[in-house]
Amino acid sequence: MGESRAAAEDEFAAALVQTRRHMHHARQELNPRDFQVHPAMLNPWLDPKFADAEGIRFALRSGTLIGTAGDVAEQVAELRDAGVGHLLCQMSFGYLEHERIKSSMRRFAETVIPAFV
Repeated sequence: MGESRAAAEDEFAAALVQTRRHMHHARQELNPRDFQVHPAMLNPWLDPKFADAEGIRFALRSGTLIGTAGDVAEQVAELRDAGVGHLLCQMSFGYLEHERIKSSMRRFAETVIPAFV
């Protein structure tokens, strides 16, 4: 969570680029040469054929609650209204800085969670 949605997206996107590049590098270097991922399992985040920008856009729209605390609360409410009963939030991801993660966790605990209890 950030001070604004744009700031949160910018900061997270920068961490995602580093994370994605590391992931693709590690897979290229460490997977057996004959290892093939089934094409149905690939998406712009996982497929190195896609540019970083497209992978980041996919990650932000498909599996991320992001923005201000109010934005995130609205996103959680949408999930609840769609029938989601449990939510697992992974606050530590890739190359996000530890202090940033703690700040987001604190804001989530103080602002978002109370809206749903």
